[in-house]
Amino acid sequence: MKKITFTCLVVILFSGAFAPAEQFGGLIETAQAIAIEANATADYIWQQNYQYQPVQTEQPMSPVTGGLEPLYFNGKGDDLLLVDILPKQYPYVYIVNNGRNFFTVKGFDRDGKYILMANNVGRYSGFAYLADSYVEKIETIEIDGGKDWEMLFLPAVDKSIETYKAPIIISGNEPSIFFLENAGPLVEADFSDDKNITVYQFDSSGRQNLMFNEIGPYSGKARFSKGQSLIVVNSVGSWTMKFYGPNNEAPEDSVSIEYRISDDFKSVTSTKPIPEPEAE
Repeated sequence: MKKITFTCLVVILFSGAFAPAEQFGGLIETAQAIAIEANATADYIWQQNYQYQPVQTEQPMSPVTGGLEPLYFNGKGDDLLLVDILPKQYPYVYIVNNGRNFFTVKGFDRDGKYILMANNVGRYSGFAYLADSYVEKIETIEIDGGKDWEMLFLPAVDKSIETYKAPIIISGNEPSIFFLENAGPLVEADFSDDKNITVYQFDSSGRQNLMFNEIGPYSGKARFSKGQSLIVVNSVGSWTMKFYGPNNEAPEDSVSIEYRISDDFKSVTSTKPIPEPEAE
């Protein structure tokens, strides 16, 4: 921009060398005015063309609740999906794969950082929590080793995700996610599943605690971080977890999770389109 000012002054002052002395001061003022206007125009053009503009992400909205709808994908075999998903908006994903091979699902951002959403051998069904990741936006999903697979992304505010208060006994028959309040430092669990079982706790700060990682059937105890938490249970058989109170009070009340993720698969109202790669 300094070059613009200098050029204007040189041109006009050169013209002023052949002008009467009384006009010379006026030419300087004219040159300064032109330079100011030129600099302002150049600055405006730079802002319009080069200044970083944040990407505006549009997601389908539910006409009933006004919230975000689930996003559903399915396919066969290895695949690469081009998507636009914000983990803060869609922090939960449920993945099913009917195959016998090693199976992985990764969500990548544009810089190559990724979230590992599934990593298993053989048939698989389970949840992954995405909001604790450093990936802010998923633009590519890579499915490796899949046969017949499905994915369902659930929004942050989903009526199917219940909140319970400890001390309490919670039981279920499939992978589940729920919130837990008032919990103490101890949890007991029984799992009938004869495959890999994992249970994760995510506290209010997003820190992860892998409470159970076993091959079932399994019964045992685990340490629990006090406070409100999100619990992610990945077990396809029946399971029961006893959450003690903050002062180690044994649970007496019990609840059975009646929600079934398969119901969400059947009632998905929005399928996120998968754009084709642009031709070079």
